[in-house]
Amino acid sequence: MCAPRILIVEDEKIVAADIEECLTEAGYTVRGAAASGLEALKRIVETDPDLVLMDIKLKGPLDGVDVAEAICMHLDIPVVYLTAYADGETLERAKRTGPAGYVLKPFDGRRLRTAVELALCRSRDENHERRRQRRLADALRSLADAVILAETTGAVVFLNPAAERLTGWPQSEACGRYVEEVFVTLHRDTGAPLRPPVARVHFERAAVPLDSRAVLVARGGTRTRIRGSAQPVRDEDGCLTAVAFVFRETGAEQ
Repeated sequence: MCAPRILIVEDEKIVAADIEECLTEAGYTVRGAAASGLEALKRIVETDPDLVLMDIKLKGPLDGVDVAEAICMHLDIPVVYLTAYADGETLERAKRTGPAGYVLKPFDGRRLRTAVELALCRSRDENHERRRQRRLADALRSLADAVILAETTGAVVFLNPAAERLTGWPQSEACGRYVEEVFVTLHRDTGAPLRPPVARVHFERAAVPLDSRAVLVARGGTRTRIRGSAQPVRDEDGCLTAVAFVFRETGAEQ
């Protein structure tokens, strides 16, 4: 496995050299050092590092937080801030960039290595989870059955094309809404609303069949008889993370 690549952004040459020596001794690959915000952006594009050690106070028009904001918006690279002192406003700006960690100056080698390794581990875990979620989404999109994923709180996070067609809700507009708004069902005989069984799945930790007399009311008012179930979705540790509504149409409602 290749050693993680790290870019140092530090305007004090002696400090940058000390950091590089510490990281090299720990087995990391240092992809150079930048002394200003503009130089940092250029080097990040050129070297594609796995992590950036970013001094908050930099000379020039861009400080470290400005650079980190650009990284947060356009790149998927973790940032660990280096700082001796920062005022409250600057720290609040720094927090909004979602840093992977902080190292206070003057630093010692052990704390620096610990912060770097924790940031890299967190980044690897997040990348693994994103890949897992992409694979899951690709698989769900290919299903003929309609699928709606909702968090255990009831907030919708995903619809596949079949679910978009039956509910009339595009995923871009449905995500973030409560499942009751998107997956609207009525009792076929009485017309009474049927509540999606999110709480029941959460409590029983098992699949729950949808009412056999359920009629789905699409966003535009179209009514369709459906059959399906609400199923628990678990992570690799077996913890319940979402509820999947899997259903198909059985005929148009007259």
